[in-house]
Amino acid sequence: MSHDLATLIASVVLVVVLVRQFQARKVGWSFWVLPLIPAAFGLLLPGLVDPQHRNLSIALDVAIVAVGVVMGVVYGFTVKVWRDPENRIWSKATTVAIAVWLVVFAARAAVYAAGHAAGVDTGEGPLLFSFGAVLLARTVVVTWRASRLPTGIAVAS
Repeated sequence: MSHDLATLIASVVLVVVLVRQFQARKVGWSFWVLPLIPAAFGLLLPGLVDPQHRNLSIALDVAIVAVGVVMGVVYGFTVKVWRDPENRIWSKATTVAIAVWLVVFAARAAVYAAGHAAGVDTGEGPLLFSFGAVLLARTVVVTWRASRLPTGIAVAS
């Protein structure tokens, strides 16, 4: 698969996830699968590590992913999670999620600017992987919060 195609597919997934987060939706398999797509493409794309600045490149990649995980945890606690009368679990991002995403983008921009200033070639791989990290961390937190919700009482029909 070409670099451009992989970036396009992962970007489409990210747009879908970002748009869908503000709509109420059941927590199910897509909640786990969709974040894996940008994470996988991020690892598979060439240029994950700049060979001429290996240590600094790895440090920047780790920083970007760490920011992603931390912000994903924060994001997971801002999502509204509830059970419906049929005992299905639903989630919906609140307006606070917009602020979280702005912090994520600003933090990534700062890390990328630091890398660029140091001469590190930063590709799309770490960026896509860190988006996957944000979404996976959010998914873990939302799933954990959902598991703590009281179970509804079934009504006989």
